[in-house]
Amino acid sequence: ALKVRAVRVVNLDLSANPLSDTGVTHVFDALFMGTPFVTVCIADCQFGLPGVVKMAEAVAVSESLKVLDVSNRYKDEVGVYALGNRIDTMGAQVLADAIGNSHSVTTLDVSGNAIGAKGAAA
Repeated sequence: ALKVRAVRVVNLDLSANPLSDTGVTHVFDALFMGTPFVTVCIADCQFGLPGVVKMAEAVAVSESLKVLDVSNRYKDEVGVYALGNRIDTMGAQVLADAIGNSHSVTTLDVSGNAIGAKGAAA
């Protein structure tokens, strides 16, 4: 798990790192351990539904997280999200349920993900 000791980190930006589902799980384990992140940006980190499920568990119980950025921003030369996250309709619904239970999250950025109309409606 990501361990933060002796320093109070409140804004964590790991954008454009190929964390995958495993890395994202470690980031959100830190929230379970009481690390008071206010902002977590994991844009373009190559994770999908397993990472979203772990993220949702942490988001639902976090009392400090205000901003969660899971967008896709970085396109390659032909316009494809080279390091893109893979959040689909199901992932968007999982996140929506978690944020509905959260008392702290005020901003969620899922731009660039293929969440579809049902995911947007969630």
